[in-house]
Amino acid sequence: MQNEQRPVEQRKERRLRVKDWVFARFRPRYATLGKIVDISRGGLAFHYVARATIGEEQKAAELEVDIFDARTGSSVSLERIPCEIAYDVFYDTSPDLAAASEGEHVTIRRCGIKFGEMPKEQLRQVETFIKKYSTDYVG
Repeated sequence: MQNEQRPVEQRKERRLRVKDWVFARFRPRYATLGKIVDISRGGLAFHYVARATIGEEQKAAELEVDIFDARTGSSVSLERIPCEIAYDVFYDTSPDLAAASEGEHVTIRRCGIKFGEMPKEQLRQVETFIKKYSTDYVG
């Protein structure tokens, strides 16, 4: 694994690893889909395959994220969670992915998002999701 720069830890909550089949995708375009690496009540981090970084216009826009269990198909577990991007950095490259994309350079990036303010019910849903899908604490 290569890193151009590790993000400075900014989370106030303890991070938890999640099960392998839990993913996140940004609204409204759904252009970025990634596997969640860890989560807390305050936000999450995920890895995604990118030919480019998340666009500056998308970074500046009001974002929402959906979090879901990929085993259930298109069923969304949590949707429209308000968020902002905390960081979006190079994580790794993968020869296997490069081969799958016919030799194009494929990059894996790590993106951290901070959850925005949400209604109490939505926060309760996030907490329930964490209990259901987390495995253990990070670090």
